[in-house]
Amino acid sequence: MKGGNVVWRASRHQLAACHAAVEEQMSANEKSHTAATENKSLHSHAQFKSLGVIEPSKDLDLQLMITNYTLPALAAGLRDREETLQFCARLLEDGNLEQLERVLHPYQAELITRRRRKTRSLDLAGGLTSKHLNMLRKYLQRSPRQLTRAVSLRASVVIPLCNVNGVASVLFERRSPFVRSFKNQVCFPGGMVEESLDVNIIETSLREMEEEIGFPARSVDVLGVLRCDWSEVHKITGIGVTPVVGFLGDLTEKELSPNPKEVAECFTIPLATLLDVEHWNREEEKGTVVFVGGPHVIWGLTAHLLDIFLKDILMRYKVQVQ
Repeated sequence: MKGGNVVWRASRHQLAACHAAVEEQMSANEKSHTAATENKSLHSHAQFKSLGVIEPSKDLDLQLMITNYTLPALAAGLRDREETLQFCARLLEDGNLEQLERVLHPYQAELITRRRRKTRSLDLAGGLTSKHLNMLRKYLQRSPRQLTRAVSLRASVVIPLCNVNGVASVLFERRSPFVRSFKNQVCFPGGMVEESLDVNIIETSLREMEEEIGFPARSVDVLGVLRCDWSEVHKITGIGVTPVVGFLGDLTEKELSPNPKEVAECFTIPLATLLDVEHWNREEEKGTVVFVGGPHVIWGLTAHLLDIFLKDILMRYKVQVQ
């Protein structure tokens, strides 16, 4: 006691006990806060609905990527995405939130949705141009370049795009009555692989087309290989057929020379007519399609490949034909 002031001091043991109790409470509070934060984060992640790469549904998204992209394309995309994530992590470590925001800006849900709703236009009113060909080549070149090795008999056909009097069209053949099979039926130019003559499957289709209708192989602008379900093609024909999409240019002034032993006639159908759903008969249960809007009925493998090209390649765009 001094000057009327009374001071009571706790013992060292009491102070130590109090300090330990305070630290324990702070630790408990910190753990509780951390757990609450983690639970909130987990709950938030559980509530988060991803828009996916192509589609929000995970199963559909994976199916579309496997179906529409080659392994090298998927590997390159995975690499790019990993580099982006690592770059974002570095920006976060450095506290560079401004640049981090710029990098992540394109991945905002609103912008992704807006991009997916945007459909590029393909105006074919004046015929196919180099711009159109480049747009089609973009998708076709994602297709696999090799046929499965399980198929012993291999063949290749050309889906020949062309312009006729400024109208975007597709060229077809009607087989000769003198051939051994599929007499008088509509088909694309093409035939069986000749190992001694063909360096690759594309050369097969171009060589056969030149032999059948006299169109020079060197004059064809090859856009790519059309991806399709090889098992379905094999089921239709018993042969592994690779469809090659090529552009023949303007056929208005060009004379074709059908080989009468193989080809009875050549004819073209405008893409506008081919795109008209009223000209197609479909049996969904059997998975068959028949085109009835031309001078001859188109069915079987030719109709199957034509349908794939129209739906999977051409109709990725908003096509204008008039």
